[in-house]
Amino acid sequence: MEEKLKTLIQSNSQGNRTKWAMKWKNQGKKVIGLLCSYVPEEIIYAADMLPWRVTGTWAASTPHAEAYRISTSCRYCNHALESLLLGEFDFLDGVIATAMDDDIRCLWDVWKYLNKTPLSHMMYLPHKRGKPALSLWIREVRRLKDELERFGGVTITDESICEATEVLNKTRSLLMRVYELKKQDCPPLTGAETLGITTAAAVMSKDEFNQELEAILPYLESGERTVENSSPRLLVSSDMLDDPRYLSLIEDTGALIAMDDMDTGSRYFWDLVESDKDDIIGSIGRRYLNRPGNAHMVDW
Repeated sequence: MEEKLKTLIQSNSQGNRTKWAMKWKNQGKKVIGLLCSYVPEEIIYAADMLPWRVTGTWAASTPHAEAYRISTSCRYCNHALESLLLGEFDFLDGVIATAMDDDIRCLWDVWKYLNKTPLSHMMYLPHKRGKPALSLWIREVRRLKDELERFGGVTITDESICEATEVLNKTRSLLMRVYELKKQDCPPLTGAETLGITTAAAVMSKDEFNQELEAILPYLESGERTVENSSPRLLVSSDMLDDPRYLSLIEDTGALIAMDDMDTGSRYFWDLVESDKDDIIGSIGRRYLNRPGNAHMVDW
């Protein structure tokens, strides 16, 4: 079981992260890269496409990307662009971003200009909460559905969206169980290992990820595995952090990352989509816009 756990934790490492995407491609299906955790994966999964979170190179420098972007701009965007220019994302059939901030918008602009993926789609993300913002965002979710139907030559039904939502909700529920274990005095996972698991969920087939994590959870919950250093207990807050080695730097000092506020961590999966079959797209829109920890949101 320890080997299965280590394999899952390493799923988003540079050598492994495309494994499930290539398996998906070999079945004749499409893989859609996501540049933002606000993109609703349920709609993509309902189209029988794989939502695949874009993780850039973990190399120390980004010389090719810096021909397009200044070196002091967002490092996630620079590293993602470096991978794109090196051909590491040539397998993607599409890329979807949101207007979350200027760096992501600029990355998407360059990506679209380079014309390396057949589909390049931008969703407008409101920066305020409230009924007008939610209404706008739900329209954006419906526009994404229409675009994927056109691109894939498929019909995305409410039934298929509900089925995809059940799969994604199970992923979130399993990850919440992992985070419950972090409350223990001596939890079974370090913060770096936890990040490995949450980022694995973003690149694997959700059904396969659910199966793997569900099999491992009893081992983690048994108390057989514990982290030696468990104090001081820290919360780490960040955006776009996908390399667990950064968290290992902190934990190598003897600290434990007991909780995070990251879009690659707790913010990625916190809160389920309400099972409202009469308005499933509205439920999806509400979940993504109102999820906890949305630092860029301003209440009315």
